[in-house]
Amino acid sequence: MTECLQLRPKGQESLVQNRFSHGHTCFVARYEGRLIAVAWATPHRIYMSPYAPLVVPLPGKSIYVYEPFTEPGFRGLSIQVALCAHMMRSFVDKGFQRAVTGVVPENEQSRRV
Repeated sequence: MTECLQLRPKGQESLVQNRFSHGHTCFVARYEGRLIAVAWATPHRIYMSPYAPLVVPLPGKSIYVYEPFTEPGFRGLSIQVALCAHMMRSFVDKGFQRAVTGVVPENEQSRRV
């Protein structure tokens, strides 16, 4: 949990703990031992916020990937693409068959990937 807090604003310990207690997984990427990127995943339900404040159940054998973050100095290097590939391999090994994610409209760099 400590590692997943490193790239978050201060004071979010309870949010991260809540995610872990509800079965969410935090994947991390490192460069020379330094944490440079994170992404979260859950097989439970999607909370679409702030654009669509509703909860959507996932179909069976699906995961929802959310809140990817890469340190600014490492953006544009496809680190989230590599992290996502690792996540997919991990979940396929556990029997999952599909992943769902979204990109906010103002995130032009992610929309190009």
